Amino acid sequence: MNIESLKTFITLAHCGSFTKSAQILIVAQSTVSSRIKDLETELGKSLFNRGKNNAILTPAGKALLEYAERIVEMESDAINEVNMVGKYSGVIHMGVPHNLFDCYIGEFIKHFIEEYPDISVKVSIAHSEELIPNMNTTNYDVAFVYLPYQPPNYICEPFTSEQVVLVTSSVNDKYETGITRNQMSELSFIYTQFLDYGYDWILPSHRVYSLNINIISKMVPFLKTGNWFCFIPRQVVAKEIEDGSLLEIPLLDVDLPERQSFMIYKNNYERIEPLKKWIDMIKSITKS
Repeated sequence: MNIESLKTFITLAHCGSFTKSAQILIVAQSTVSSRIKDLETELGKSLFNRGKNNAILTPAGKALLEYAERIVEMESDAINEVNMVGKYSGVIHMGVPHNLFDCYIGEFIKHFIEEYPDISVKVSIAHSEELIPNMNTTNYDVAFVYLPYQPPNYICEPFTSEQVVLVTSSVNDKYETGITRNQMSELSFIYTQFLDYGYDWILPSHRVYSLNINIISKMVPFLKTGNWFCFIPRQVVAKEIEDGSLLEIPLLDVDLPERQSFMIYKNNYERIEPLKKWIDMIKSITKS
């Protein structure tokens, strides 16, 4: 069986859409259809019941899925083992959103490499919405995301909770002592998709904003120099708040929920020595 066809099959099985699978795999939708058709021809079985807007696994498809995931994982492991001969004892492949990498994971990786220089670390930085559909096809050992999600053969646990604050340039001191929800309508906001989940009630995602940036850290230069306001995780701008270049605005009649992130990792991690060392380190840090 062709490995690309198997990866395509796994993606389609998990997202249930030919269109979405094509977007995830960055191929034409006809390529997805062709790969699935070739696989079905080879096996002599229909793998999906096709609806107008979805694709649902048949009993034969369900039977194939576990084996397909194991084959793809074995291929990845084999490539890693061959390339590590004589240099590294193991490798970890992790997926991380930009914000969590900048605030937490980057430093954790530095400590990990210092302690285990014989382990290779591969990092893919992307938004949670991009990481989650690729958990199985990309064969991440571990991923950090902002959405609770537990694919087959993985464990999902809380990672950290981040306080969200309203900030602006230190020269915008009109609301230095606090602001109400109604007064916020006067402000020019920078929007980010970080707020898409759990904060739509205060900044609706369907509204058009004069500035919308999908990577949180890229907002900071705008916040420092312009008449902009933004809801942002405190950890991202802790340094700027401390040195006075950004001003935190107290909220007088709004309680913002903290933003919870999650760590997803393979459930057989104890048998994967590099991954076990990483998980043990993360749990030790987050508990201390």
